[in-house]
Amino acid sequence: MKTLWDKTNIGNMELKNRFFRGALWEDLADEKGHMTPELSYIYEELAKGGVGTIITGYSFVTRDEQPNPGMMIHL
Repeated sequence: MKTLWDKTNIGNMELKNRFFRGALWEDLADEKGHMTPELSYIYEELAKGGVGTIITGYSFVTRDEQPNPGMMIHL
């Protein structure tokens, strides 16, 4: 039986474990949607903590669609 700590695959991508960090809105991007030190710190700590997969949070893909301040841009 597999455990949460066992490696697994999604397609041909190998994941180090079965822990996922879901897409959340941190409200920590700057007014243009760029990463801030605080937001970078969150993702760095998640990676150090052993999360196998990190799905980035609530984000927008074109500059004219940012509905909320603090939302990340995904270019």
